[in-house]
Amino acid sequence: MLRLALQQRAALRRITLASGRLAPRPGIPSVARPLAPVARREYGGGGGPRPAHTSRHAGNHSTSPAPGAGIFVSEYFQLSPFEVQNFLQLHRMENSSVGEDVHVKHCIRCRTMRLSESNWSLTINKSNGKFFCSACRGGGSWYDFKSLTYGPSFSSTCVGGTGLGAGPTDPPSMTLDDIRISLEQSPEVIGWIQEQHHIHQDTLRQFDVGIFELVREPVESQDEAEVAATQTIPYLAFPWFSCTQKDSQSTSSGPGTLATGDLLRVKLVNIQDSKSFELDPRQGETALFGLPTVVSSPSKGLIITANEWDAMAATQETGLPAVALPLDYLSLPINSMPLLEHFSRIYLWFPSDVAGNEAADKFARKLGRDRCFVVRPPVREDGSRDTAEPCQPSTILQTYHSVDSGSRTLQPEEVARAMELLQVDMSSGAGPSAAGSQMLRRLLDAERIPHEQIQRFTALRTEIYNEFMQPARVLGVPSRTLPGLTRIIKGLRRGELTIVTGATGSGKTSFLSQLSLDYCVQGVSTLWGSFEIRNSRLAKKMISQYAGRGFDTDSLKDFDKWANMFERLPMHFLRFFGSTKVELVLDAMEHAVYVHDVEHIILDNLQFMMSGQGKGGYEKFDMQDKAIEQLRTFASEKNIHITVVIHPRKEDDNVPLMTSSVFGTAKATQEADNVIILQRNRRGRYLDVRKNRFDGELGTVGYVFDRPSQRFIQVEANTVLPGNSDEEASGSEAPMKPGPSAGARTALTNAGRPAVAAASAGKA
Repeated sequence: MLRLALQQRAALRRITLASGRLAPRPGIPSVARPLAPVARREYGGGGGPRPAHTSRHAGNHSTSPAPGAGIFVSEYFQLSPFEVQNFLQLHRMENSSVGEDVHVKHCIRCRTMRLSESNWSLTINKSNGKFFCSACRGGGSWYDFKSLTYGPSFSSTCVGGTGLGAGPTDPPSMTLDDIRISLEQSPEVIGWIQEQHHIHQDTLRQFDVGIFELVREPVESQDEAEVAATQTIPYLAFPWFSCTQKDSQSTSSGPGTLATGDLLRVKLVNIQDSKSFELDPRQGETALFGLPTVVSSPSKGLIITANEWDAMAATQETGLPAVALPLDYLSLPINSMPLLEHFSRIYLWFPSDVAGNEAADKFARKLGRDRCFVVRPPVREDGSRDTAEPCQPSTILQTYHSVDSGSRTLQPEEVARAMELLQVDMSSGAGPSAAGSQMLRRLLDAERIPHEQIQRFTALRTEIYNEFMQPARVLGVPSRTLPGLTRIIKGLRRGELTIVTGATGSGKTSFLSQLSLDYCVQGVSTLWGSFEIRNSRLAKKMISQYAGRGFDTDSLKDFDKWANMFERLPMHFLRFFGSTKVELVLDAMEHAVYVHDVEHIILDNLQFMMSGQGKGGYEKFDMQDKAIEQLRTFASEKNIHITVVIHPRKEDDNVPLMTSSVFGTAKATQEADNVIILQRNRRGRYLDVRKNRFDGELGTVGYVFDRPSQRFIQVEANTVLPGNSDEEASGSEAPMKPGPSAGARTALTNAGRPAVAAASAGKA
């Protein structure tokens, strides 16, 4: 009925898309249902040129990550103890510790600007790393200081290649006025939203939500019924705004000094399927949804949710500002963070499961753990969590919207706490609704993010309970193209170190390229460090694996389609190549984890990265041991997964490799959580899991290399199959023998991760 009503209304604003069907999960492209980018816009009220950009406020504003130059870091952000001093010592910068600050004798920026020699004019805060020089008046974040130390190219070392925020972008195909007008012209849809989600029209206006139809041109393969069902689709427009300084001369970031600026992008979400959406423009920066509520709010408390419906429900019923992550748990954009600085209490209101808890911990590091609280299900009298009770704002609103508010109002002491902690306005006397009362109770009972190094059983209890309730979610992100590997190691888990080894030409790079891409299409933000082959060659292999086929002169017409889809993956590449100091790589990794919220890092390989360093002899083993120790510490402290390739020692080709075959001392395999060896014998090739710290299960997975798709295809272990020669896996030009069917080659592009389905939809 809703679709009929929309089709009968000629006034409804429309956006026309290029040929192709809408994929129910745009993040995981399908060969049968390719995703089409926004191609053109039809204006319902007349023509005219489209403006370059639309601003909520008068004037032209910058769309930089934060007001001012550099990488924004919150005042609440905390570095590890002695991190500043250790960095200065490593780079031989003379310094003196005084109270909460470290004074540095010589300022790098002063030298760059060729100013007179400054003595002890540079001050760095030990807690958050912010620096300021009284001589050159230069300052910035800890990451800006590292960029000054390493040179101007440092900040770009980890954003090469693809990524949601990479490259130049076009402005959205709609303006803010278009979005606002579309809402007023859609009474039928507004009525449906109020009936189904209980979100009022005033709330939609407050969040600048629009309503459009996406019109897709039919393709030849569609019959009449399919054309009628998919030609016009009602979508909600959720705008993303940049952050700007109201006064261009001001340097403060308190309440009232910042504002939302340009309309960066628009997230168009299917009104009946929130997992299906488009981004307009296709490439560009991301931002938090709901920033208009932040700018106008005097509250001390802020709610961050995982989706737009929760944010709107929370603000409507509690009166508190609420924002939603742009693409589920993928990232917390730093370009929106300056607007959050004046909030002393930030409530991370995510689903109380493994993925939600990990996201809360990750973003609390970025926002400052001291001001972050996690909203969890209510506690029963026996101390357990009542998971049967609605937990998320949107589900609470749907459950309690019809309950008499007088019967479920807050107690006087709860009202006092809400007014004191959150500055909620309850002066009207009517009090919050029943749904609002339930939400405020959850906020008042929210738990503070604990210290990183201190845990109580209360926190462990919830984690253990989740492991029993959702064992599949605890196991990690599965590999859909190599299910046998998932069966043994139970998937990719954060905070672990994996060592991969194998003889020369065994296909280590091809294997990790496929495996990392497998995880990436499921929403795992990935950073590739390829020190042995160039990024262009690696990306060529990955796009063939992604599409499930190679590209030649006859099939290049499809390259742009697959390249556009690949470009939306949260995949980043280090620009380092060959011998690179471990400390520089670690700093680039830290930059990627903070800016891009990277969760999986691949380093291929350790020998090439450290080649030519040291004096030889035993010193190279000591350097490798130190590097492994640093990587192990980094994975644990940043709670990310690191995969490192280490070549084996030279051994007899007829003897299977062991954990002791890994080059260097036993340090690497001792520190590792997983050890995977690519083996080969007369009967075939197989992955040999030699260490699995998670549950101890070991085993082998047979595979065959499929040249057209550049993928490893799983087969039964020790089965003689064609397509198994050394030349094929190493990528040489040996002719391809008959291999697996073409159906097996589409497994990667059809793979999905139910645990982060919403995130996947926007990431790939």
